[in-house]
Amino acid sequence: MKTNFIFLAFFIFPCSLLAEYNGHQLEFKIIMHSGKELMGYQYLPQVFKEDENQSYEEFLEEHVEVVLRNDFSDGLGEHAYFNKRIVYSYLGYGSDSNEIMVLVDKRSILIDSVQSLEILSMISQTYMIGVSSLHDWSDRHWMKSPPHEKITTGGYLCDHQVFVHEDHSRTANIKQALDSLMLDFEKQIKEQEEIMRFSDGEDYYNAQEKISELEYALDEKVYMILEKFEGMKVVIVSGCTC
Repeated sequence: MKTNFIFLAFFIFPCSLLAEYNGHQLEFKIIMHSGKELMGYQYLPQVFKEDENQSYEEFLEEHVEVVLRNDFSDGLGEHAYFNKRIVYSYLGYGSDSNEIMVLVDKRSILIDSVQSLEILSMISQTYMIGVSSLHDWSDRHWMKSPPHEKITTGGYLCDHQVFVHEDHSRTANIKQALDSLMLDFEKQIKEQEEIMRFSDGEDYYNAQEKISELEYALDEKVYMILEKFEGMKVVIVSGCTC
């Protein structure tokens, strides 16, 4: 499983930046110098513009290199775009109905071959939430069917809603691994809290530091278990907070 923009943004950028800025799901048309037109999609964190009288769409259309910039080391070069987009509908916490967009079929593009770009739609979306499971265009068929199970889990900073659309022989083992991880985490936290209750000075601060280490290590451990869902008909919607 490859993590999507949410986890990369969360761990690369400081919390103050993530809390302050939003982003947009973009749909656009690329006009090549050859006359060929391409449909494209991209998720773009909010970009600062100086001219307050210029619309954000106009600003992006003037800065094609920003819209098509590839910030990932995926072998596709400096500029790329997504050729297709899946809209995934799901029930969030409680009975809230939500939609989230999954970008698929990423393609490289030479910026010098682009004549212009036209923004067709721009939908506001925070980059503190996203689909962290990896998908391709063919998945859109089973993603339309209702999941038969929802698994909710999380770490210290991020939580995950796992929508299982088709049961698998490994599903029970993955759920057990998540439960065991959380039980072990809670046990270790309680041990350190007990130390803090009956100590002071160096022992107190060592226990406090140990708790912080356990908390910040939890998210990575959860991710490693969630990776075991790779190849299954599962959608993972993940969100992070500061």
